[in-house]
Amino acid sequence: MTCRNNPLSNQFRLFYISDVIGANVRIGSILLLVLLIGRSAMALQSLQLVYDQAGPEGRYDKHIVLNPAEQYIGDLTIAPGHNVYIEGAGSLIFGQNGVNAITVSGSNLDIHHCVIAGGLNGIEIEVGGSATINNNTIYGVTACGIKTGELDTIAWTTIWDNIVTECRYGIYILDEHIPHYIAFNTVHDIDSIRYAAFCPS
Repeated sequence: MTCRNNPLSNQFRLFYISDVIGANVRIGSILLLVLLIGRSAMALQSLQLVYDQAGPEGRYDKHIVLNPAEQYIGDLTIAPGHNVYIEGAGSLIFGQNGVNAITVSGSNLDIHHCVIAGGLNGIEIEVGGSATINNNTIYGVTACGIKTGELDTIAWTTIWDNIVTECRYGIYILDEHIPHYIAFNTVHDIDSIRYAAFCPS
């Protein structure tokens, strides 16, 4: 599966990738929705609080392993200068209206096996941030499943093997700040554009 560049105008370009939109994916979305509804009565923990209380391990300043038996509020802003690891183990992170579930600015985030539902953006990497984002599911956010913005550290950012569905934009990047590696993502049921790279104004 490889991306191919298709210039449409001087204002923006689209990046397409082979998508899996068959019945198995749609069944998976239905099962995910049933799971979210079925667990809605559980108490939610603040992901920010979990982050604040986490300690270091190995090369990470914050090493977090979430408990799939718990549910989390997507309210995490990672402080500048931190190297952070999050292993979701299938945990559910519920975004809040108008707020990013996870925001990274001036830090590095390695995040795997999380399910993010709702919020403004699922994961936003801001200026000076970098990330390895793989094997996550991002579902039903208002704007972008994954938004990279103006990455100063694109050589260290990789986005692969994620499922992004029911958002306005699947994976959003600026034209001059394309991540080092982006491939094998399944993106479907998007209101606007699956993969978008907008030229800076």
